[in-house]
Amino acid sequence: MKKVTRKDVAEKAQVTETIVSYVINDNRYVDKEKKERVLAAVKELGYRPSPMARALKGKGSNHYLFIADDMMSEHFAIIINEMENLVKNKGVCISLCSDRSDTSLLNWQFDGIIIASAVMSEERINQYIATGIPIVVLGMKKYTTLKGEFGLINSGLEEGTYQAVKLLISKGRKNILYIPSLSTKDYVLDEKDYRYLGYKKAIEENNLELSLLHPGSSDKELQEALIKEWEAKPFDAIFARTDSIAAMAMKALTLKNIKIPQQVSIIGVNNTSISRYLNPSLSTINIKRDEIASWILKLLIQLNDKTDKKENLKVLLTTELIERNTI
Repeated sequence: MKKVTRKDVAEKAQVTETIVSYVINDNRYVDKEKKERVLAAVKELGYRPSPMARALKGKGSNHYLFIADDMMSEHFAIIINEMENLVKNKGVCISLCSDRSDTSLLNWQFDGIIIASAVMSEERINQYIATGIPIVVLGMKKYTTLKGEFGLINSGLEEGTYQAVKLLISKGRKNILYIPSLSTKDYVLDEKDYRYLGYKKAIEENNLELSLLHPGSSDKELQEALIKEWEAKPFDAIFARTDSIAAMAMKALTLKNIKIPQQVSIIGVNNTSISRYLNPSLSTINIKRDEIASWILKLLIQLNDKTDKKENLKVLLTTELIERNTI
């Protein structure tokens, strides 16, 4: 569903874009017949004019939409806060929401959409790209079928995970369990997820065995599955997809008097506040959210600039391993 532009209205009404502007803004006299044609075209095409002047470039709503898997996530909240700091006093609005299966989000005028979803299908992302609205995707997994003009930011999680798992192996850990995120549906591992790809690469390079936990849909199910795994086949390290998953695992191990890190080392991802306050404090991969925020805005500005040649729309960043007391 392509975004309707003022040019589309002008072509439909067989008038100039200037005439369309006069009618929409109601600030100049326009011949009655032309005015009626413009209004009819606006109604038929579903054109919705932007209500505000854009502060960054050109004209538009100055309204950006951030679509996230988890609206309670500290990780995404920090990225949005970093963005807010960068556009302070520039009249920019950033809205956070989850994805919807219908097209209701496209009834609003956005100058850009940021997609931060590990579960949104490539087909669904392509639908957003096809609207013509500037799209920036935060790449949490490897995409193979995205097409069109869009920005892509890779935070460096594949290499970061690879290095983290290599560190565990260098410390003598040989049975490293990978724990993905909770799932409310029948569990299916996303083998394109950058964290899993990094884990898999390190394990296979060192001729070790891949070990995967099916975490269930709640912390209780995860903890029960983890203890069952331990009793069936003890592991000596865990790589958890997020810090919150790592915290759930640590609680289960502690209740069973399994010592961390003496018996089991643990690494999480996101360097959220919980990682610092756990006991022992959690080793974790830090994603450079300030750089992500800066690049989101740079890419959106570039995508919104119709006269600008689109270059370097794909960005690769790096992560940082923070070693604390769980390794």
